[in-house]
Amino acid sequence: MSRPEVRLLVPHAASVGVYEGEGFMTFSPHDVERPARARTEAEDVGSVCINGCNIAMQAVTILPDVRDLPDPQPDVYNIVSKMTALAAGPERDDLLYLYGDIRTKDAFLVC
Repeated sequence: MSRPEVRLLVPHAASVGVYEGEGFMTFSPHDVERPARARTEAEDVGSVCINGCNIAMQAVTILPDVRDLPDPQPDVYNIVSKMTALAAGPERDDLLYLYGDIRTKDAFLVC
C-alpha cells in the first residue's frame, strides 16, 4: 500500500493534533486556484440587541453543491471545511475536516 497524500483545500494553514502523542502536524494550503467551498443560502431572521448594538441574525442552509472540489483520487485525502464536507455528502470518503472548537488558553474561540 502506498503512503496516502493529504491536501489542504482551504486558504489557510491548519494544525492537527497527533493521535496518541503530543504536538501538532501543520498542513499548508495545497496549490489550487480557489479553495473548495460549499454553496449556502442565508435568510434574515431578525436581530438581537447586545450592549446597544443591533446584530443581524441569519439562518444558513448548506446546499448539496460544492465548488472547486477535485474528484476523488486513490490514496489522496482532502482537508476541507466542515460545511464543504457536509455538502459533498457521505459518499466522499476522501474528505477530512477539523472537528471541535479551537480556543486559546483564555477560552477565546479561534475557530
